[in-house]
Amino acid sequence: MAETELDVTSVDFSSKDKIKGIVLPNKLTAELAYDVGVHIADGCMNAYKVRTGTDFYYKCSGNPETEKEWYDAVLLPLKKKLFNFPNEAKLMKDGTYGLNFRSKAIVQFYCKVIGLPLGKKSQTIVIPKIIFDNPDLRLPCLRGIFDADGYVSFKKRYKKFHYYPYLGFSTQSKVLVHQIKAILDNLEIPNSACCVERFDKRFKENKPIHAALVSGKIAFKKFEEIVGFRVTNDIAKIRIWEKFGYCPPNISFSEKTEILRGKKNPLEYYGPGEI
Repeated sequence: MAETELDVTSVDFSSKDKIKGIVLPNKLTAELAYDVGVHIADGCMNAYKVRTGTDFYYKCSGNPETEKEWYDAVLLPLKKKLFNFPNEAKLMKDGTYGLNFRSKAIVQFYCKVIGLPLGKKSQTIVIPKIIFDNPDLRLPCLRGIFDADGYVSFKKRYKKFHYYPYLGFSTQSKVLVHQIKAILDNLEIPNSACCVERFDKRFKENKPIHAALVSGKIAFKKFEEIVGFRVTNDIAKIRIWEKFGYCPPNISFSEKTEILRGKKNPLEYYGPGEI
């Protein structure tokens, strides 16, 4: 894959960036495209005016029970490789687990060089043109999006057990879902897109939620083969499904682990009237 050269001359380094040894990628690689996909799904950043100047803030976090291992084993080492990132992942005050830091260089890099927005992005976020226009970078970006905020579930449909696989990603950004659908179409992975109204507790009103969906065994297995999964919780669900032909819903990661180790029977999670 030919790597695109990046012009980082517009990015400024703060004195603290220099002390920490922050560096910036000068090529648009598959690893950087994956990192951008993670940010699209789960990241946020902004530049706040403060008394002493501007505060450049970045955060990316998720569920500590299901995503901690992925942050520690996948995302944190990637950040360190791309930016010589000095921080460690941690449990945050809001109960999430991940990364938050201040860096003028990294925030400006994402914004000025890659084309990611500052501030609220839920309704407007898209895959940046620099990545979407490059066929070699769409796939790793898609991986990052689904690893960070995709969901794997199994539904009963026509049987007593949860056997039918669903994979999805939802967002308020209609354009982002259309981009994801276009990538999946290009990969020849059967998929669909939909829009539903969902009540937003923060604003006390219904808001449109757009979703890209991959459902059914054939499409699901093709996604697994081409795109893959790196979040341990998702992998555990899939391994249970592959082993037993179904996967009970609403069970913790530790319970999934016990099922796979043979210490629990998945039938325990169904009531007498369900079997």
